[in-house]
Amino acid sequence: MGVMKCNREKCKHIMCDRLITGAGGIEYYICDECAEELRNFLHKKYPEGEIEKGELLDAVDEFMRTECGRYDPEKGDVDEMFDKILTRGED
Repeated sequence: MGVMKCNREKCKHIMCDRLITGAGGIEYYICDECAEELRNFLHKKYPEGEIEKGELLDAVDEFMRTECGRYDPEKGDVDEMFDKILTRGED
């Protein structure tokens, strides 16, 4: 295994020595920052904490197709997110 560019869409990191496997055995080089975002993505996608291997591999592929910097770990329920940005006036 060498050192390569991160395979995530639009990631500019070029010194990646981590390799992650997706569905069908596809291997991706992934930088530390994207690996941490992937971990957050998985926690948000599977909040119960349980995942089957096939689901995990599919989720890796899905994540690697997202653009670097576009994944928002604050993604959640529409009402929950709306309440976070809504401010109320003083009564």
